[in-house]
Amino acid sequence: MTLALATLALVWLPPPASQQPVPIGVVSQDVVAGDLNHDGFPDLVVAATQQTLSLLGNGAGGFGSPLARTGVPNSLWLVDMNGDKNLDVIMTTYFLSAVEKWSGDGTGGFGAPTSLVMLVTSNAAAVADVNGDGIPDLVTPGVVVREGDGAGGFGPPAEYGIATPGGSVTAVDLDVDGAADLLVGGLSPALLRNRTGAPAGTAAFGHGTPGCAGVLGMHASSPPQVGNAAFALTCTNAPENSLGLGLLADAASVPGVDPIGLGLLLHVDLLGATFVGGLSFTSDPSGTGAAPAPIPALPSLAGAALFAQAIWIEHGNEGQHCSAAALGLVSSKGLALTIAP
Repeated sequence: MTLALATLALVWLPPPASQQPVPIGVVSQDVVAGDLNHDGFPDLVVAATQQTLSLLGNGAGGFGSPLARTGVPNSLWLVDMNGDKNLDVIMTTYFLSAVEKWSGDGTGGFGAPTSLVMLVTSNAAAVADVNGDGIPDLVTPGVVVREGDGAGGFGPPAEYGIATPGGSVTAVDLDVDGAADLLVGGLSPALLRNRTGAPAGTAAFGHGTPGCAGVLGMHASSPPQVGNAAFALTCTNAPENSLGLGLLADAASVPGVDPIGLGLLLHVDLLGATFVGGLSFTSDPSGTGAAPAPIPALPSLAGAALFAQAIWIEHGNEGQHCSAAALGLVSSKGLALTIAP
């Protein structure tokens, strides 16, 4: 992964939807929502004074009694860091150069916290796939990056030397090349452009149907090669913390087609293809999605040309509905793949 300092750019986002008060009896710094226990109802995790609270939703707009854990939390993120389909908590703590990770157990509870040293004291962080391997990474202002390993662990901290006392960090693909860039706020705002190039055998094309974050980029985690069991497709600027549909076919439309009249531009030509497959995308809190697509060790696949695209639905109930297509549908750029031997 290569990050390069560039001129600062800004992205306009619409205002959030109105919110209903949830009394919890303490002062809170941050709150995040997600389904912690797989019952289909949103639950809450709250960063409160010297404790973190989890409240399980009842499906009727209410919540159960808060479950408290001690700590000095500041900001929270919910994301599956180890691929077990359970949401984990990433938490920054006041005035400490470390971030805590709590592994979710799928019932609403969490394991013992793991402290992740980030070298630079910060109250802010971002959880985003910045190296393009389809696995969420951890980023704090400074800039310090710890790459996720997909099993809940992280590599050593890498510091990029951007001095931003009291700053924030946001991941967004500003140049729509399929790699997340970093916006760093603070006394000296900066933009780090992600110079991770496209893997050999891949090329993006078209522009799809953009959403609130703009055009959705498409990328691959590694070169498409026979027997590459770790191969995955990635998508940037997608709706955050969402599920998406990946399309894979052997025919493409560079200008794009709208075969069923929804206003959704497809660069995968479903009507002209002799092969069509589906993939499951999952996005992280930054809106970077990934879909595992292991390539079998079949020599006959060498030289095969395929085309991929991702489709998502924006969160209209959260004020995120910028797509011109029906139902808040958005689609990514297309990605051409040639499988190497």
